[in-house]
Formats: sequence, structure tokens, C-alpha cells
Amino acid sequence: MNKRMWAAILLVLSLMVYTQAGVAESTPLLYQVQDENGHCIYLLGTIHLGNEDMYPLSDAVKHAYQDSEILAVELDIVSITQDLAQMMKYSMALMYGADDSAKNHLSPETYALGVEKLGYPEFALDKMHIASWLSLAQEQLFASIGRTSDMGVDQCLLRLAHHDGKEIHPLETMEDQMQLLLDMPDQMVDEQLWQMLTYPEASALSLELLSTAWEQGNETFLSLLLAQEEAAIPPEYAEIYTAYYHRMYDQRDAAFEEKAIEYLQSGKKVLFAVGAAHIVGENGLADRLEKAGYQVTEIGR
Repeated sequence: MNKRMWAAILLVLSLMVYTQAGVAESTPLLYQVQDENGHCIYLLGTIHLGNEDMYPLSDAVKHAYQDSEILAVELDIVSITQDLAQMMKYSMALMYGADDSAKNHLSPETYALGVEKLGYPEFALDKMHIASWLSLAQEQLFASIGRTSDMGVDQCLLRLAHHDGKEIHPLETMEDQMQLLLDMPDQMVDEQLWQMLTYPEASALSLELLSTAWEQGNETFLSLLLAQEEAAIPPEYAEIYTAYYHRMYDQRDAAFEEKAIEYLQSGKKVLFAVGAAHIVGENGLADRLEKAGYQVTEIGR
């Protein structure tokens, strides 16, 4: 899909999403999953950026949280950020050694754009892993639409759970997620960086639409928007992207499904809150559990 076609799709989606937002109050997408014994868990597709307008969370989400013994999340980032030793370890992992630099992993055009637009001295950027460049660009985009990762749904749920003393189950380790980040192919990072830095308005619109669709609980638009990266894959990188997306989504979704089934079999009530990309769409967690024979019901709207 070329950039012009995707821009047209974004325009149509923006009109449809904002029109719907104006005529009906919407709530985030939330599912109840039940087995034949009446055991249930809740599935909430989170979004990792937000602002104060997204809160308080809907009554349905608050009920699911209060009704659950356990909050299951991808990662307990609140605990990790309070551990200075861990933070130092992961910060060092995102730096290149003496014999390497970002210049060796990015095209000259993308490297120059990053130095121009990311707001850090070149000598500092050159030693940062290019995954850090991508994170910096994403934070800039979040800020441009008035949203931050600190106000993301998963972080807000985690802060609440820590305050309430609720049991928290991380589904992955920081090492797991760090390795995924570090293993992202250079070509993929380069392409995403170039897009964000060259077309910041289009990238910001895409994020704003994603946030609006999440607030509405609009599964159709969420699925379309989350598929945007895959739809825009340059043909010469298709094989590389496909392999990485399989690892990023398919393999992790299968692991999430296995864990969700464990919770159902245990009889414990759990709010299973992971990124919306892992919940919605074909072979998302809701679809996987339904195919596995569980009753999956959208609730709260």
C-alpha cells in the first residue's frame, strides 16, 4: 500500500471515527471470557499512551478491576522503574559499545533526520541503540497530541493495583521485552523512524485516531489502525517484517492464550490487560479463546 493510499484511508477513518464520537458515548473494549464451569476472566485491550481526558475509566472497566483478584499485565513497569539497579542495567543495554554506533545501523538520510529532529547532540545519539531513537521519536509524537506513556492505561491500572495492594502478575519479563526491542531489524527501525520524522502530522493523526478508537471501544477501527504498519511494509522488506511480526504478535499471543486458559482453569478472577493489538482482530486473544471453545462476550457498552 503506497503512502498516498494510506493517507486517504486515514482521512476516511478520521471522518468516521470523529463522527461516531460526536453522536454516542463510547467505552473501551472489554470482554468477559467464561468456561463451562462458570469461571471467568476479563480481557481489556490497553493503549500505551493517554491523557487525563481518558480518566476515570468506564464503570465496566472499574467493575472488572474490582471484581478481579489479580491484575495480569505484560510487564509491571511501575516496579521496574522503582528499581534503580534494573533501570541502569537496561539503560546500558540500549547503548552501543566502543566499536559500534547508530551510524552503522541507519541509512544516512534517516541518521541525519534524527540528529536534526530528536533534540539530542549527535555524539549522544550516535551511542544510543537505534531502538532508543525510535522511542524518542514516539515520545515526541505522543507529546504533539497531548498524550504521554505515563498516562497509558496499563501504567494507570498498575499504579492503582500497587496502591490497593492487588496481586499483580507480569506475563513477561523486562528481559523478554528488551530482547524484542533490540532484535527489531535495522530496516524496520529505519523505515519507521523515517516515516515519523518525515511525516510527523500523518503519524500524529494515526496515533490520535488510535486513541479515539480505543476510547470508543471500536474494534473495527482499532483493527484497521493497528494493521497500518503491516499494510505499509515496503515490498523489499516483506520477509523481514513478516518474521518479526510473527515473533512480536503470533508467538506472544499464543503464550497469552495459554496463560489466560490457566487462569480460567484455576477459577481465579483476573483482569487480563495487555495491548489492544494482542486482543482484537483475527487471531487476537479474544478470537483465539472463542475458537478454543470459551464464551467470549463484549461487555460494558
